[in-house]
Amino acid sequence: MTADDFYSGTVSAVFGGTTTVLAFAAQHRGESLRKAVDDYMALAVPKVVIDFGFHLIVSDPTDTVLHAELPALAEHHERLDGTGYPLGLKGDQISLMGRIVAAADVFDAMTSDRPYRAAMPVEEVLDYLYQGVNLHYDGTCVQALTTAYVKGSIRTQKEREMLGLQ
Repeated sequence: MTADDFYSGTVSAVFGGTTTVLAFAAQHRGESLRKAVDDYMALAVPKVVIDFGFHLIVSDPTDTVLHAELPALAEHHERLDGTGYPLGLKGDQISLMGRIVAAADVFDAMTSDRPYRAAMPVEEVLDYLYQGVNLHYDGTCVQALTTAYVKGSIRTQKEREMLGLQ
């Protein structure tokens, strides 16, 4: 089977194919790494049937990118109790930006539709995050995310689509 896109490539992988997907998310000059990742995910997520990874190309290595955004992207799967990845960092070893992105990423992922499940209600997602406070997630970050949601500063995927913001 020849994989010509995310869907056929991930289906081949599910069924034991030897598909190699060389996926790249490239940052454009003046753009945040988050924008590069978001653009890539917008292309991939509707088509994939399994988890996937990609290579991030940093083409505008400003101080902000190198000292705030890049560590946050690398650390957002770390957990306060040290059970996360890629480095098994714990507590204050995880940058504040990494802890913020961890909570925000879980909120966004769980409140968004995925090919394998529908978006979860905000209340369930916030409950999940609060259950993980001091174990997986920073309580201050989860509280700040909750406050921002209640004030309307952040919105779910469906809310953004309904408002024409996506």
